[in-house]
Amino acid sequence: MRLFKKKIPTKDELYIKDIVKLYLENDKVEIKTNPSLQEYYLINKEKQVSILLSHGIVEISNHTYLYKRQIPPSFSDVLIKMVNVKIEEDSVKLKKELFHNEIDLLRTILKQ
Repeated sequence: MRLFKKKIPTKDELYIKDIVKLYLENDKVEIKTNPSLQEYYLINKEKQVSILLSHGIVEISNHTYLYKRQIPPSFSDVLIKMVNVKIEEDSVKLKKELFHNEIDLLRTILKQ
């Protein structure tokens, strides 16, 4: 038997999660981090929209509007984990590409 009910996400939280997911799927969106403050930025220059995620806070802004809300820390942790997964995927992809380039370099040197 469960003692605690699982919190049902609000409409805002559902929209925020979908927006973050959509941004993470877009290769044109830049991901920046500030590790010392544990802040994560998703920047879409094309649409001129920026998202800031940190523990318990989300900000979504463009040149006209700023949407800033305190959110449950457990929810911000879910969003931050999504961003970290994307960063890790990009790092693995980069590593493979760099390793491939190193192998090509060795082949080139051998052929000379």
